[in-house]
Amino acid sequence: MNYANFVIKYLVYRIMKIYFDLCSLKRPFDDLSITKNAAEAAAIQVILLFSENNLFEIISSDPLLFENSKNSNYFRLAFVSALLGRTKIYIHNSNQIESRAFELQKSGIRLLDSLHIACAEEANADYFCSTDIKLIQKAKNKVLKNLKVINPVELLEVLYNEFNK
Repeated sequence: MNYANFVIKYLVYRIMKIYFDLCSLKRPFDDLSITKNAAEAAAIQVILLFSENNLFEIISSDPLLFENSKNSNYFRLAFVSALLGRTKIYIHNSNQIESRAFELQKSGIRLLDSLHIACAEEANADYFCSTDIKLIQKAKNKVLKNLKVINPVELLEVLYNEFNK
């Protein structure tokens, strides 16, 4: 499919919304000599590039900003802050999000991760993207509100297939 057909097809679809957790946003700065890290980092960079061209919406939230503020690596902190500062969708904490996060936490998902998932649900995200294998496995076994939990490589494959139908 050439780029013009890709753009025309994109215009027919609604824009997909993606919520990245912090570990996925920081993946490009991890040890890229590890094959899994390199593949996930490349996938994230492609998805972020497309989001800069408004092909996808990236979601930011209070929990993402809070977690990023604890980052001791200034370069990572600055990169993620700049990225999150450009998002058009921002989810603030609310009683509803905290209640949902508490439900998710009861099922074994850590507090901050449950807040991320609850924010993604609140934003009606299509995808929750993480590089945390344990979180993905736990979240896939939960009843989530129209939210697909996926790693970056799988997400890129899904998006590629979606636009090449």
